[in-house]
Amino acid sequence: TMGNDKTVVKVQASWFDYVNLMSAVKVDAEVSSVALLPHDGGQGLARYIVIGDMSGKLYFFRPQGDLVLEHFTEIHSPVTAMTTYIIRRNESMLITGHEDGSIAFHKIAEHLFDHGIDDMFVLQVETKVRTSMVHPSAIPRASREGETAMGAAMGAELMKVEEESGMGPVSAMETYRTNGRRFLVASTPKGSLSVFKENGTVHGAAQ
Repeated sequence: TMGNDKTVVKVQASWFDYVNLMSAVKVDAEVSSVALLPHDGGQGLARYIVIGDMSGKLYFFRPQGDLVLEHFTEIHSPVTAMTTYIIRRNESMLITGHEDGSIAFHKIAEHLFDHGIDDMFVLQVETKVRTSMVHPSAIPRASREGETAMGAAMGAELMKVEEESGMGPVSAMETYRTNGRRFLVASTPKGSLSVFKENGTVHGAAQ
């Protein structure tokens, strides 16, 4: 300070000043992917965090670090991508993409039980569909009328597995809705895209 003048130093807060560590967890193998289930846990938090590991296993944790469930994806390959969407209240779909190009659709059902003092949520996982990435050259182009000639091509040639096509692992996935129908788009590091219907069948692909 000089005379009656005062110098006030104001420290600008950084982003990490607003981060509070809620928990730290450890799983059996190296973590390869993380996602949030679309179940509302209150206070802007998801109720469950899903961790995928290099062995193809999934771990469901609460934000406080409690392990709720372990589930094997039935695919012996690292989980490299995950995406989720809500089906209805307390029911959602978790889709896992893997290093070998496989994709699995897991239906997640949450059941509420009255445990006396506190309500207890129990998760149940059912692997609904398992499929594989496809080679874009096996997908026929759309006709001028905008209709895809998919019917005759839904055979073995269409469903070439990733090892045969050499397209590489699933690197990213996203779901979207159009005309009341839901689709999954999966991509690889080489830029290949595959589009799947909600039941896991192939809708189209592009390179």
